[in-house]
Amino acid sequence: MVRPLAQKPTITILNNYFCFISENRKTTPDDLYFVTLSIVGWLDLLVRETHKNILVDNLTYRQSKEKLDIFAYVIISNHSHLVCRRRDDDLKRTFG
Repeated sequence: MVRPLAQKPTITILNNYFCFISENRKTTPDDLYFVTLSIVGWLDLLVRETHKNILVDNLTYRQSKEKLDIFAYVIISNHSHLVCRRRDDDLKRTFG
């Protein structure tokens, strides 16, 4: 289910815990990538529904505003996997 968002959601609760794409990793627009968003220290932060909703709201925002195409995703207690691409821009600008 895609929920429209009026403004960019804040992810301050989870912001300091996610590891994003390495600076050494090269990505190109329009290519598909398997992305893992892992929580530092493998803490089980995504067991609460509110934390999962923050992540889903953020991904929904990025789909609508940053041309992120998500083909599949799974949320696990301490990390998340996505199959995605960013149209017309580098994926690192979304997750970097």
